[in-house]
Amino acid sequence: LATSDRGSFQASHSSGPSPWSQPSDPGKLITMNTLLNMLCDSICSTVQVPKLLSIKNQRLGILFRILQLGALGWVAYNTFAMRAWNYITVPLPSTFDLWLLVPDADRSGADVASSPHCADPSSYDYVYSDTWTYNYSRCVELPIGEAFDKFGQNVFVPTSYEDTYVWEARGAKDCADLEFECPNRGGDFSSLGTTCMCKLSERNFVANPGKVSLHFNHGYLVSFPGDFKVRGRDNSNSMVARSNRGDWKELDGKDGEMATVVLRPDGSRCAVGARSASGAKSLWTKTDSNEDGINGELGEWLACAGVTLDDDVPELRSGNAGEVGMPKLRMTGFERHFELSYHNSNDVNYDIERFGTVCYLTVSVSPSWNTATKVAYTKVPNPHSGAATYRARKAYGVSLAVQTKGSFARFDYNSLVNVIVNAVVLLALPGTIIQFIAVYGLGLLSKIYKRAQSEVMDIRSEFSGLAARMVSTVASFRTVRRSDEAGAEAEEEAEEAIDVERVREYLRAALAPEMASGVLSEQEFMVLSDTAIMDFDAKRSSKVDLASFLAASHSQESTSRKIWSTFSTSVAAGT
Repeated sequence: LATSDRGSFQASHSSGPSPWSQPSDPGKLITMNTLLNMLCDSICSTVQVPKLLSIKNQRLGILFRILQLGALGWVAYNTFAMRAWNYITVPLPSTFDLWLLVPDADRSGADVASSPHCADPSSYDYVYSDTWTYNYSRCVELPIGEAFDKFGQNVFVPTSYEDTYVWEARGAKDCADLEFECPNRGGDFSSLGTTCMCKLSERNFVANPGKVSLHFNHGYLVSFPGDFKVRGRDNSNSMVARSNRGDWKELDGKDGEMATVVLRPDGSRCAVGARSASGAKSLWTKTDSNEDGINGELGEWLACAGVTLDDDVPELRSGNAGEVGMPKLRMTGFERHFELSYHNSNDVNYDIERFGTVCYLTVSVSPSWNTATKVAYTKVPNPHSGAATYRARKAYGVSLAVQTKGSFARFDYNSLVNVIVNAVVLLALPGTIIQFIAVYGLGLLSKIYKRAQSEVMDIRSEFSGLAARMVSTVASFRTVRRSDEAGAEAEEEAEEAIDVERVREYLRAALAPEMASGVLSEQEFMVLSDTAIMDFDAKRSSKVDLASFLAASHSQESTSRKIWSTFSTSVAAGT
């Protein structure tokens, strides 16, 4: 084969043109077919396939192992610590039954009268601004109907209030009478046209709101893929069902029972329910909450939140000119938060082995000017005379906000497949990072690595290299054989073959360092050399001929003599 000046092949014995040859006449116009061939050669003639390249670089190796350990650690944590094979869903609130009880006279506490807000209400006075002052007259034990308000799941417990008593009249005679009586009532008289009114206002503290007892039961509902549902309640066993059949089934033992753990905002446990039959506790079981629910006095719930009614609330200060004093929770009111977080035994946040489900109840408080208003009429307005008598109350107090959250876990095949896929991708990431650094981030070294990694497989070049190596192999073979022959004349007449023992001698010389260091024993060498000689001497003639030697020398080539010959024949035939 001969190589043209354009790098294409042409059979030396063929008179036909090579399929790769270009027009020899430089003045001849390039045809459309030639132009398309050139365009296709530049765009479509290259296909990239992966190649494994082992780089000997200690720094890259150390970095590679560190990245591998990091990826392996993350995969292990995400898989086992987070139980990533589970499907995670968030529970929904199912039930929340709430009721309040007002303390009996003997439970209201004999020390209430000596408490600061009752003994010296004026010490709580707070000047909000030049035009608005919170000053308190006394503390009052409210009747049962006013000790709290409840609308569905919304409750309000007043801690202080402002009552405004109003007497209204219409007409000259009635207004004159009202104006005469108003000072005796301690009120302020005002009129507008034919209508007049007498107002009397006072601010008071509620005597003992901290003794109001709050009771509740709660429950959840969870839905998993495949119409599998679970519902549970703190005072009964959990139920499971598939919604397409609707056959709810009660779970027994550990799996069917739920525990409620009361927590402070910092995550530590907090005991409530000192006046309950079983005493104060932070962990409430089905037995504990079966009769009176999970319960505790307002003061206990506030203690779990880390506050008291007499705590200062600097964040609610007005900042107005003329402000004097500091508002307190008893004056402003606040919102109490119950955060119910449900977890089953498969979830990573589950940590109480005795129960199938655990609800962590975290208690917290958000201070605010929290008010509720109501009007109580002793004499409804008369449409003719305009006469009316009523009390308008603006109460400051405690409201309740309930939030449901959490996570339920259940084994899921799709999640398991995702875990495996994610693990494969993450474990392959260190190799991708190292490859990018090696090929693009190491300057001159990167050029070398990139050339080795991005080897261009050109069949023409491979054949040229194969030819050169074959020539070198033949020359080496004959040099070895020459030492076995008597002379140049005998060399030409003798068969082109080498005695197998001479091959063994050269192998012994090549492996001399390993044998000297003890890595390779004499017996092991004989086994190794016999194996190689068996491949060389396929005819078992105790001779190694040139064909066998060439085949063994180029066994790892990407091309071979047979492929080369077949390819050359195809080129010569124009196929």
